[in-house]
Amino acid sequence: MRRQSMPSFNQTIRPYVSAELTEAWCALRRGERASSFLHLERAYVLGQSSTLHHVRVHLSMLAWALRTRVPREVAAASCSASSVRRRDRRSIWCPPATPPAPT
Repeated sequence: MRRQSMPSFNQTIRPYVSAELTEAWCALRRGERASSFLHLERAYVLGQSSTLHHVRVHLSMLAWALRTRVPREVAAASCSASSVRRRDRRSIWCPPATPPAPT
């Protein structure tokens, strides 16, 4: 008797990440930038446990930032995408996500 293997996390989460990315680009085409970025954030959360999908979402965020011409997002997305790939944030400089607290 042949045992059926369970699908991997990558296989299970792929349609959900893909659906959020598709919705993000559709919203952007309709001119709904906030809604578009919300879908990218959802895809980001869904794909965090999978390196493949995590990198895929970071690259989509970089493409979104370049297309919408938001300089701060371009800087953040490029640093995030490159640091995910390298797994070593010390090797590149990234702007802080939030301003430091006043001292």
